[in-house]
This record gives sequence, C-alpha cells and structure tokens, in this order.
Amino acid sequence: EEEEEEEIPSDAPVNHKERLGSTAVHEADRSSDVRMQGVPRPWICPGIVVKVVSKSLKELGYYKKKGKILKVIDSYIAEIEMLDSGDIVRVDQQELETVIPQVGGKVLLVKGSMMGYRAELQGLETDKYKAKVCVLHGDLAGKEALVEYEDLSKLA
Repeated sequence: EEEEEEEIPSDAPVNHKERLGSTAVHEADRSSDVRMQGVPRPWICPGIVVKVVSKSLKELGYYKKKGKILKVIDSYIAEIEMLDSGDIVRVDQQELETVIPQVGGKVLLVKGSMMGYRAELQGLETDKYKAKVCVLHGDLAGKEALVEYEDLSKLA
C-alpha cells in the first residue's frame, strides 16, 4: 500500500524518517533484501537530482545520466525521472551519486549533522572535496558550513 504524499513547504526541513516509508523492495533489488550492519544510512529523498552510476543500466543509456528523484521505496530504492529522456527508472541508492550544482544553486543536505536542511552553495574547496554552504531556513538559517561533497545534492 502506498501513502499519498503531502505537500511540504519548500522552506520546511526534510524529515527523512517521516518521508521515507517502508514498503516492499523492488524486484530488481532482491540481492539486498537482507541488509547487513555497516550499510550506509538512506540518504535519497524526493526532489533532489542524482547521477546514475549503475553499470548495469549502461546498455539502457542511463549510466552517468542525471535524474530527479520522484519517490523513495523501502528507504533505499529511488524512482527517478531521467532529465534527458523523461524515462522513469528505479535504482538502488548504492548505484547513485549526489549532484553538485553551480555556485549559487540550491541544495539539500542529505547526510551529516545538518541533514534535511536546504542551503545555497557558496563555493567549493576542490583540494579538500568540500563545499561551502549557507543554510536557508529554520533554526540554522544563515549558518555557513563546510560539508563533504557527498553530503549535499542539487535540488530539482
């Protein structure tokens, strides 16, 4: 059973625990039905742009292509609308990468202590693989931070 998604104001922090439901694992992901300890926490969520790095999807033309996450299934499977073709595909988070926008672009912090906050990308420290962001809302509004590249992803 799927729940209807509620409208969330664009300035509201994303609560991953509430947003990511627990439903059946997609057929293509049966190999990861039993998740071991040490598996990364779920970071995917609707509304962010990700890059597909699944070599198994290379034949279909999705490898290294970007898409927008429409919904999340079982916390680890993203239903993605591909930006170039409009195709809808389902991909495990292990086969996805975050996307860094241009400086000035809006991002969602998907990992770390500020997970769930929207921010603006202010700059990159390429030698350290870090991004400088400024939180846009909530109790941390105006806070600047240096975060790992993989801790943020472009907002669609």
